[in-house]
Amino acid sequence: MASHEATLSGKKTAAGVRAVRRLHLRPVRGLMYLVLLTGVVVSVIPFVWTALTSFKTFGEHINREAWPAAWTSEPYQGLPQGGTLQLPLEPATNWEGAPRSFSPLMETKHTLNGPEDLSPIIAEQLVAESEKLLRRAADVQARADDRLAEAAALPADQSEEIARLQEEAADFAAEAEAFREESQIYPLDVLFLAADSTNDNTVNYDTFVLTVDARVKQQETVVIGLGQWSGPYYKYASVMERWGPHFSVREATPTSLTVEKSWRVSNMLLFNYLVAWDEADFSLYLRNSVVITLTTATGILVFSVLAAYAFARMEFPGRDLLFNLYLATMMIPGVVLLIPNFLIVRALNDLFADWLGLPNLWFDNLPPLVIPFLASAFSIFLLRQFFAQIPKELYDAALIDGCGHLRFLTRVVLPLSKHR
Repeated sequence: MASHEATLSGKKTAAGVRAVRRLHLRPVRGLMYLVLLTGVVVSVIPFVWTALTSFKTFGEHINREAWPAAWTSEPYQGLPQGGTLQLPLEPATNWEGAPRSFSPLMETKHTLNGPEDLSPIIAEQLVAESEKLLRRAADVQARADDRLAEAAALPADQSEEIARLQEEAADFAAEAEAFREESQIYPLDVLFLAADSTNDNTVNYDTFVLTVDARVKQQETVVIGLGQWSGPYYKYASVMERWGPHFSVREATPTSLTVEKSWRVSNMLLFNYLVAWDEADFSLYLRNSVVITLTTATGILVFSVLAAYAFARMEFPGRDLLFNLYLATMMIPGVVLLIPNFLIVRALNDLFADWLGLPNLWFDNLPPLVIPFLASAFSIFLLRQFFAQIPKELYDAALIDGCGHLRFLTRVVLPLSKHR
């Protein structure tokens, strides 16, 4: 009885110790979880920051705005209806820096009459620019008034000074009037310059320059092809290309353009990425990367499997020596092989050009980026080690059934390798 009570007392004591330990561990565990959570938050901050900055416009970067407009509902609300426009062409006049054309340059325009023809964010930007110009006009006009007041206060015998002040006042007044005229934003004329880039003796307009109120091919002027989408660039609303309206020339005849007008919300949101993709030609980079990667990986797999099987299962003179030489190449740094590989590629290019009449097969082409890497000593070593572990009895049984090395490799060795 006493021993039973002692046992129960021991169990209670042990349970109490464990409970006390848990109580002491809870703060430590909570602190550990807090540290881990803090680490996760800190590691995520650069990705969030990158996402924020990559969606901003240049103006938002300059103004140090924390949140990009693309992540708000402002640019996507109250967008006017799009539609198809039939715009007649007429001979182009006074275009500077126009692209080369094998047919006479032609132009047409589409008029934006007011804020109802623009996205709200562009309309607000134009209003802000108009108010800025009016403020500049008021400041300049105040200078003109001050000069006139100074001239009126002078005595009549200072005619030269009076004339100088009046002349300055007239200059300031003219400048103020120019600012007031410039502040009248609407109407906006979206100009289309049509050019023919193909020398085929037919009128085939396929290149189009988009501007607003300027017949000058500036650095920011938008050039599109037939069927491509873009918005025009405007000096007072440089983000019009992003926030619209957007235009696409669907059909071009010698006398007219069929233009589709729209607001593409997906383009507004992903504008920076789409522009970077097109301007940097990332589609070409992606295609080359996919082709090189798939071709190299497939080639390495095929050649490594065949070579590894030969080293593991086939008997031929010098097998071990050749395999050791393969392993020795793994100790050579890749940097050391750059110049020898280049010399080999250049020699092969001359060989194919002189003997087979295939110039530039190895220069500015994909073969030198794939073929030199098809032999992988590490892959051959790794596969050879596994192939050597397959029991010889399996090959003997397959040989009795009429299998050769190639069938044994494809029917026995490779399936076993796949399932391992």
